Amino acid sequence: MPPTGPSLPACEPRAARQDEAARLWALRTRAVRAGCVGHYDAATVAIWSASPLPDSYPRLIAAGGAVLIEEGDELLCYGIVDLERAEVEAMFVAPEHGGRGLGARLMGEIEAIARDHGLSALTVASSLNATAFYRSVGFNAIGEAAYPHPSGVTLACVHMRKSL
Repeated sequence: MPPTGPSLPACEPRAARQDEAARLWALRTRAVRAGCVGHYDAATVAIWSASPLPDSYPRLIAAGGAVLIEEGDELLCYGIVDLERAEVEAMFVAPEHGGRGLGARLMGEIEAIARDHGLSALTVASSLNATAFYRSVGFNAIGEAAYPHPSGVTLACVHMRKSL
């Protein structure tokens, strides 16, 4: 999907640091609240978006699987890949910066990290609002499922895969 908003920022993606985990999670919370309404009921989105930072984030960041793009001090987007499971763990763009091609740019970085670690494919359990994005960057649906989120809600999702 081509960018529809302002042009991409000139800043370069960079590796996220462990001490930025809470900052990343805050962006994720905003993105879930803004992007998932209409795909999930309001009560589910409220519970899902209020869940605390998972213990896995600092570990995944420390493993070298997290990248972000920022403009000045503003976090525009980030992605995390679980290199042990070959799975995209997180991919979030600030709601006000959607449609600028940031997600596709970020996915290219995630794929490069995965290839550098010897992975030949990636999977993702895509939320319903993100399946069109993942298709646009080459992922194929391999099945639908109900994901038992740690917050206690069950989320409909689409399992997807991409060969690298």
